[in-house]
Amino acid sequence: MTTVKNIYKTTQLLLLAGVVSLFALCSCSNDMDTIRFFEKKEMPLQTLSDAEILRSKDGNVQVRVLAPEINRYDGENARTEYPKGVLLQFYDANKKVKSTLTAKYAIDSDRKNQIIARNNVIIIDHQTGDTTYMETLVWDRNEKRIFSNNPLMSVNGQRVTYGDGFVSDEKLENPRILRQRGTIEFDEEESESADEE
Repeated sequence: MTTVKNIYKTTQLLLLAGVVSLFALCSCSNDMDTIRFFEKKEMPLQTLSDAEILRSKDGNVQVRVLAPEINRYDGENARTEYPKGVLLQFYDANKKVKSTLTAKYAIDSDRKNQIIARNNVIIIDHQTGDTTYMETLVWDRNEKRIFSNNPLMSVNGQRVTYGDGFVSDEKLENPRILRQRGTIEFDEEESESADEE
């Protein structure tokens, strides 16, 4: 009888030890999986929401940056990302917005000292009325210029111009369309008479 009780207790202890070991192994593997996940996934050093950044010179605001989210990464590939889009407002000497640049995504590389804007990039010149549409734009702060080598379309009133590149100084004061492929001008009177018919 005593031997049967001892065997029963020993079996229970072995079973309990097995269950505890199984939980410990599962727990460790989950923790290791979690650690591996966070090791692979690069986490931002800093995240800003509904951010506003002002870039000024001699006390005068030159550029205002607005973004719903900004993520700052450090290390070998240090950069600032604007994953939910960005709006840049360029100011003149009278503190008025002279032009704006918007994009659905942008990345600012510390190493290259460049901002690359992508996905539905729109530049509006508030002085001339020109609105330029493209997919990618680079702001090279070393060369102090903004440029693109991609197809674009520029609209000013009834005139639409197509080109395969764009270049400007970094204040967007002297923009030029490169390799123009053509300009279409719409006659306002013709479009009104077509609407009436």
